[in-house]
Amino acid sequence: MTKLYRSTFFWLLLLCLTRTGLAQENDVQDTLVSVFAGQQYQFPLKNATAIGIKCEDCSLQGAYFLQGADTLWVKTDPHADQSALVSIEKETENIAFFSSTGGSMQFFFIKAGTVKAANRKKTALREGSGDCAFEVVPTSVWRLGLAAPTYTRSFTQTKHVAVHHAAGSNTATDYFREVRNIYLYHRNTNGWSDIGYNYLIAPDGTIFQGRDNPTGSFDNDYVFGAHLCSNNSNAMGICLLGDYTSILPTQKAMESLYKIIKWKTQKDNIDIFGTTEHLIGPSDYGVKQQMPNVLGHRDGCRPGYTSCPGNMLYTKMAEIRSQASSICPLTTGVAELGLDSQAALYPNPAAGTVIKAQFAWSTLAIYTLGGKLVRTTSSKVSQDISTQDLTVGVYVFQFQTPDFGKVVRRVVIN
Repeated sequence: MTKLYRSTFFWLLLLCLTRTGLAQENDVQDTLVSVFAGQQYQFPLKNATAIGIKCEDCSLQGAYFLQGADTLWVKTDPHADQSALVSIEKETENIAFFSSTGGSMQFFFIKAGTVKAANRKKTALREGSGDCAFEVVPTSVWRLGLAAPTYTRSFTQTKHVAVHHAAGSNTATDYFREVRNIYLYHRNTNGWSDIGYNYLIAPDGTIFQGRDNPTGSFDNDYVFGAHLCSNNSNAMGICLLGDYTSILPTQKAMESLYKIIKWKTQKDNIDIFGTTEHLIGPSDYGVKQQMPNVLGHRDGCRPGYTSCPGNMLYTKMAEIRSQASSICPLTTGVAELGLDSQAALYPNPAAGTVIKAQFAWSTLAIYTLGGKLVRTTSSKVSQDISTQDLTVGVYVFQFQTPDFGKVVRRVVIN
């Protein structure tokens, strides 16, 4: 009886504790454990590349894994009621878990694998132009071998660019594997169908495409994401791999961040230093208020909801806006000329429907900051310039004048 009882107990325990998540080739396996405070729990890794934990009725404060001599601390996920991913950077058979609190915890063992060096050299996407051009590792490269998203992508116009951190490892060196880990965590565990961000940046400056639009019906940077406290309309998300609570990202990562922000704000004519009304999350908070057009994740959430993009990185948001604004010349190929007192426009910024020029001009070309021609105008008698057709944003007005030659002015439309 004793032998039969022990055998039955073993299989019941195995059945209750181990359940395979719905993923291609068992990419994610989950295990439900009743954890008692102060006890250690051993888990077989079986080639897992990352671990996440859900704990709805308990705290993960002070929890950690032991892998050999290494302590891997568990951190809170910046997007959901669970842990951030714990990267497994060494190959060992087992890993131990310790928690100072008890409760029912669900462990997710992610087997993302990686991308072979030969496959990483495939053609990258290219965005932007001139000094602000950058290459992007497409999903077809970094997602190789993983199940693709099956949902229908939705379009959202961009008014905000949100900066995030992954709250993950600062020592990982296989950035392809880190992105794959996040993808599987978001897709299979969070139930978001896809990775939440539009772009991800590695510490070496490599830029990864996040959500894509395989139909080509609209550009990838307009794909509706899952990154801004459940209110993702009109927002594009950029995530820096790593944890920037107490350290800053590398200079290479920051330079890539500046380029993406400059490219996107030029493309969509977004005022980097401006604010626009947005619904602050999460969904049950639902307060509309002015939000920076270029923001840290926490700016889009109720106070205290998330610490993302990390305390240290968040202190640099003003500098990020300034750096992104100052890099790369205007793509129209012209510099703003002087003559402020002689060739002035008013009001600027403009909130009405007309701007007046205090100088004679023959032709006017109006561009977005991204270099897209909005319209051309010829001056007859009046020197008034209609702005009725211009949406809120920053524009470049390029005049041909009889007195000063070419005159270029930046104009803000509120």
